[in-house]
Amino acid sequence: MLLLETTLLLCILFILGLYTLLILGFFNDVDIKVIPPPFGRLVVAYRYNGPVAETSIAQLFRYIQNTDTLPYFKTIIIHYYGGRKLTDTEHTRSYAAGVILNEDGLLPDINLVSTLADFGYSIATFPKITHALVVTFPYRNYLSLQLGLSRLYRKLLQYIEHRKLCAYPAIEIYDKKLKIITAIIPLARQDDFYVPEAVPEPETHTGFCTTGSVGDY
Repeated sequence: MLLLETTLLLCILFILGLYTLLILGFFNDVDIKVIPPPFGRLVVAYRYNGPVAETSIAQLFRYIQNTDTLPYFKTIIIHYYGGRKLTDTEHTRSYAAGVILNEDGLLPDINLVSTLADFGYSIATFPKITHALVVTFPYRNYLSLQLGLSRLYRKLLQYIEHRKLCAYPAIEIYDKKLKIITAIIPLARQDDFYVPEAVPEPETHTGFCTTGSVGDY
């Protein structure tokens, strides 16, 4: 009887464990595509944060959940790496975090710009490009976000290094309504995705962009 109860308990725990992993997105496929990003010319309101040694997932999750100034816009976070390489640990990381105001290049109302400035936001525009690494995956909570980003960047780094691609910076777009993250690594006009505060010093303008071509994707 005791053996039966123990076996039943283990089965229940196993099923609960699988269900938890399913909810957290552990079984979601990381499907890396080389396609145009799902936006045109981006207009964003951002705050620059840097340089920082490391940005924790917990910090990012709190920011995503608490963008109370503009709660109805998609959140955007752009990670900058001083050596132009996602695996670069010799240069300090920084990031810009904010919201997407428009995906077709239309500038926001001057009153909105003034309000955003009062909250410490600056305005930046990013170009429409034809080639980028794009991955879309769902998230439900902090744990699923942490697990998803860990799996995502592990796969992306393998993909980039294997093909020796010129791919930077790392852009994450969070649709809070649909609970979907779109990760984008530009393969063209990469420097145009740098906000003025994040432009590195000339001696750090080196790195990962000496090899790799469209045919390598």
